[in-house]
Amino acid sequence: MKNQRLLNLFGSSLVIFGASAKAVDRIKQNNTTALNLAGAWDTAPTSGDVSVWNNAVTASNAVGSNTITTLGGDLSWQGIRIANVGGTANTSSTTSGVQITNASSVNTLTLGTSGIDMSAATHALLIQSKIALAGDQAWNVTNANTNGAPFAGSGVNAGLGEDLMFGAQAAATMNLGGFTLGTSGSGAIGISSGYAISNGTLNLANSNTWIQSGGSRTTSLSSDVSVTVAANSNLRLRANSGAGGIGLNSAAPISISGSGSKLQLEVNNGTNSLIQSGNLIFGNGSTLEHLVNNAGAFTVSSPSISTSGTITWLVNGTNAGNASGVAFSGGLTGNGTIAHRNTATGANGQVRLSGDNSGFTGSLTLDGSSGNRRLRLSSATAGSSSATWAVSAANILQVDGVAVNLGTLNGAGSVTNSHATNTAAISVGAGSFSGVISNGTPANGMALTKNTAGTLALTGANAYSGLTDIQAGTLTTTSAQTGAGAVTVSDTATFGVTQIGGGDTFNASTLTLGSAGGATLVLTPAASPSVALVTTSALDVNGPTTLRVAGTPVAGTTLIDYTTIGGSSGSAGLTLVMPFRINGTFTDNGSAIVLSTVQDETPKWRNGDGVWDINTSA
Repeated sequence: MKNQRLLNLFGSSLVIFGASAKAVDRIKQNNTTALNLAGAWDTAPTSGDVSVWNNAVTASNAVGSNTITTLGGDLSWQGIRIANVGGTANTSSTTSGVQITNASSVNTLTLGTSGIDMSAATHALLIQSKIALAGDQAWNVTNANTNGAPFAGSGVNAGLGEDLMFGAQAAATMNLGGFTLGTSGSGAIGISSGYAISNGTLNLANSNTWIQSGGSRTTSLSSDVSVTVAANSNLRLRANSGAGGIGLNSAAPISISGSGSKLQLEVNNGTNSLIQSGNLIFGNGSTLEHLVNNAGAFTVSSPSISTSGTITWLVNGTNAGNASGVAFSGGLTGNGTIAHRNTATGANGQVRLSGDNSGFTGSLTLDGSSGNRRLRLSSATAGSSSATWAVSAANILQVDGVAVNLGTLNGAGSVTNSHATNTAAISVGAGSFSGVISNGTPANGMALTKNTAGTLALTGANAYSGLTDIQAGTLTTTSAQTGAGAVTVSDTATFGVTQIGGGDTFNASTLTLGSAGGATLVLTPAASPSVALVTTSALDVNGPTTLRVAGTPVAGTTLIDYTTIGGSSGSAGLTLVMPFRINGTFTDNGSAIVLSTVQDETPKWRNGDGVWDINTSA
């Protein structure tokens, strides 16, 4: 009997404990009583209950000041549900939704595993207190209003038509407690004006989330917060007013990996900066957008910015921006295919890459359709010898007075020096570039090095005046190039020039062919040349050098016009190679290398077998 009584008692306890674990709805009453008082509810909610705003709150309490209810103290709820609150939805600033106010954000609202359910909400929700999570949870937020600024009078407006808004009234904490917070729904979430977000995981799958500063307070995300932006979701980090010159300071690693996912970085204040120092991961179909809407500083110093798949990189805004532009000192890695579209119009509206991007093995294409359409490389490691750089027509790749590696260079745009005093240089391995490489303004010089095997074809009217140094592989250009800089061709390397019109010449201040022997110069004259194909003040030939003539040359063509000739071999080091089935000789008349004779080779009978040998390939 004794054991039976103990068993019954134990069983009753189990029933009681099981019932207490189930969250119970506690209904907000039709008044403005502080939420820590029993009179605000049908039954005051505890940490095991869900606090519910439904049609028990009438229309008169769902609009204007009657819906503004103070938290009243530290509270702990299992969750919040905003349902069919009476009254007109948030269609203007006079319909203020549901507001849980907290002067100076002195109190903490702790939310348990039921999170925030606004899936059927008819009004937006504003919370002004500190926030703490007591478990993994979901926030399901629908589009509860059509007003772009539902909390304009609260001083924490984000202006994105926010449906769930956290607006600090002083420096406040949002402690995720080591838990995972997942968002969903078509609604917008704002976190504003001085929250320090820490210790947990944010999985953002609702339509829009804005995290911003304001109220002269810095909003921050610490390095122990991990953020993921899901497909078709947008996260905007925005610097409004701040403290100590910093508006928004994020050390959180952020992954933007889903198709249609976007990370926006916006400066909306003239003196406070935006800092993103946590690592960034961009996956296929993702977008990074910089919004240059004021003169505050942009700093993206993420040690690693990983890329994969197709990525869109936008720069927008009409403000003049910060003098440093969008300072991007992090290091690009991965093999992403990046479309960089700069349509900003302000003087400083461009991204300035200064980090170590040598680990980037993908491609970056400048293809802005309007505005500045430029990208600036401002450190020696800002390029990548393993990447492909494509500059579309009317777009500009600026090199800020440094020497950078570009790997493969394609496109029809411009590559230019943007520095006021320093000479710039690019090292390119291969590619096909029909645009213009120039000295920039002021004209402080640009140089080009061809540094790997493969062919780089330059077909545009290049105007740079620095050294062209062909160290390996083949570089071809045309007589449209006007820079008149020095040209050196290393042993085993090849330099080719095509004469566009009979009256055009390629000018080089000096032309140095080889150091010990093995260099090749390929010249393709126009059909009826009237001037030398190449003109130089000093022609230096060092060791055996191949002079190959291509096309359909004619006798009397001046191949190279020079003022002085030298090197270890002079013209004696040149070996003429003509097109197949064409024989020829050249003469050095003391001021020019001239194609003196050209004769077609006569087909001949081969081996008496009745076959004419008209081979044109050997």
